Amino acid sequence: MPMTRWKTPHSWPSIMTRFTLTAAALLCMSAADSAAVGATPRSGTSNRPVPPIQNAMTLKCQVTSLALMTGDSDTIKVKVPTTSRFLALDVVDGELFTAAPERAKLRLLSTEMSGASMFFEELMGTGNVGLWSFHTLKNGRILFSHQMSADASGPNQEKIVLSTMAGYCEGKGGNGQPIRK
Repeated sequence: MPMTRWKTPHSWPSIMTRFTLTAAALLCMSAADSAAVGATPRSGTSNRPVPPIQNAMTLKCQVTSLALMTGDSDTIKVKVPTTSRFLALDVVDGELFTAAPERAKLRLLSTEMSGASMFFEELMGTGNVGLWSFHTLKNGRILFSHQMSADASGPNQEKIVLSTMAGYCEGKGGNGQPIRK
């Protein structure tokens, strides 16, 4: 078996190449561990993004954009109310509910953790469905949106009511764990 001498001239480039590659790999690994510019805020010391809806959380939301529309087979009419509205949402036993007076349950459809977004459906008593989305922003606020459409006059009248609203929520409480229901 041939022996390689460490102090021969041809082995030093090989050693320096290995040293350089090892140092570059360590630098890449440490850079991958730190947050990128514009990254989603992190919860505590973990590397996971902060989920917008967490267990034991209460949300107070202000509607900043609201559009009410009615549509039929001829036209779509838009009404934009100028009054500001507030919404309250609570997490009870791992489930999200709108606050009184109607206390509707929102069913979790999907959680997209890399972007800290959650999507829900609200089953309404009339059989219609409202779709909700919540997104964690860099400053800790939560952007929400809600879309709903309903046939307000029966299947033969073709008078559809559409509602779209969006705004910001401030969350209180929460244990860093996203709800699962």
